[in-house]
Amino acid sequence: MKTRFLGIALIVLAGLALMNLYQAVARNFGDSEVHATEEGGKYTYSTATATAKADDFDFDFDFDFDFDFDFDQDSDGDQSDASRSVMIDKTFSVRDGQQLLIDVQHSDIDVQTRTGGDEARIIVRLESRNWERAVSRFEDMDFRVGQDGNRVWLRSDMPRNTNWRTRMNIQVVAIIPARFDVDVQSTHGDLEMEQLMGDLQLRTTHGDVELQGIAGRLIDVNTTHGDIESGDLKAETVRIKTTHGDMELGRVDSDTFTASTTHSDVVIEHLTGDSEIRTTHGDVLVQVDDTERLKVSTTHGDVAVTVPSSFGADVSMSAERVSLPSGSDFKGDVKKKSARGELNGGGARVNISTTHGSATLRNR
Repeated sequence: MKTRFLGIALIVLAGLALMNLYQAVARNFGDSEVHATEEGGKYTYSTATATAKADDFDFDFDFDFDFDFDFDQDSDGDQSDASRSVMIDKTFSVRDGQQLLIDVQHSDIDVQTRTGGDEARIIVRLESRNWERAVSRFEDMDFRVGQDGNRVWLRSDMPRNTNWRTRMNIQVVAIIPARFDVDVQSTHGDLEMEQLMGDLQLRTTHGDVELQGIAGRLIDVNTTHGDIESGDLKAETVRIKTTHGDMELGRVDSDTFTASTTHSDVVIEHLTGDSEIRTTHGDVLVQVDDTERLKVSTTHGDVAVTVPSSFGADVSMSAERVSLPSGSDFKGDVKKKSARGELNGGGARVNISTTHGSATLRNR
């Protein structure tokens, strides 16, 4: 019986050794290249293998075996041997003022702009250590790209019962003219965008958003389970909404600004325009440059609003503890938990409230 078990063990060891040898030879002698073929906006894929001379490589076989018999190549580890390929690369003739529409899943999105351009280019890249399974998943998602009138679009579908144990990374890169409108819907992916002079509408879940230099008539961003970070945002209307993600904005310049969050902190470095900021279970830190109306409310969080030293306002504040600018010209009723009156002779309407936290109004 012991001899039989020993024989079985030796057979298993020999099989694993041959498998390791085969994988090493495949890595060194085979370089998979994926070719994409377009037909009607859809892409199909084929694989070709190039060979190399054995003298060009140094073989170092590792016979350290793991007997958990888990041959799933998607486990965590070094990604240096991951396969990468451009699955879609399409260019369209466009004009300023047209629109980019992206509606995809499980993809990181990078929107880049070029001044004075007359083309829109859409690139989709795929990366995975388990290439065949990743390509199969990618094909199931049915990525499609096209142009309808004034709109360039990229879409994909979310197949039912998709096994996302296959580790894969999909990256979408869109290169468009700077004067362009953008509409993005995505799930399970981050988004980056910069230097856009057009309207932006963005809806995403389970992904972070980073914006730099966005200017248009409308900026509308709605995300869940993701942080929002921005540089300059300038538009007639700016609406930012997030849940379970922090909001950190640089300079916001608008006629009307609305920020709504839950379980999130809000930080705004410079704010101009009539503004309303609402959050629950989060702190709010805002520096106001100019406004005629400011309303900030939170529960279970502190609020700190910084204004210019000469800023005039009709102030209403309520919190567990209220603080006004030291040495300021304030006329009204001040208590530990509330303050109502005129700051520097009155002016803008400022309402600050929190139920479980402090409210502070201070000079810059």
